[in-house]
Amino acid sequence: MDDDTGDGAPAGRPAIARIWRGATREEDARDYRDSLRADLREVRSVPGNIGAFVLERTHDGQGEFLFISLWESMEAVVGFAGADVDRAVYFRDDERVLLELTPRVEHYDIVAADSVAVQAQKPQ
Repeated sequence: MDDDTGDGAPAGRPAIARIWRGATREEDARDYRDSLRADLREVRSVPGNIGAFVLERTHDGQGEFLFISLWESMEAVVGFAGADVDRAVYFRDDERVLLELTPRVEHYDIVAADSVAVQAQKPQ
């Protein structure tokens, strides 16, 4: 990544977004959401992680989830995922509730960013 994001913003912005997708049965989504919150805290504790989000929607009887983690560099991603950075990292409850274990994740360079801190409320 260059010294600026290409949008005139200063350097120091997040460099890499790591995106994982997964799905549960709709009735398992609430419990899995709580599990992902714990996973999010674990990911946030890894050196080089600079943020993370869990997104959820219900669609066609499934709870669909996106886990987006933000990293300073690909070297930081290696520190989390190991040498095969595209391999999905799974946590304790994943095998029990996920409909399939997607083996790969996607990485994107973040080329522009403008955000405020988001603190999610627990859905009712």
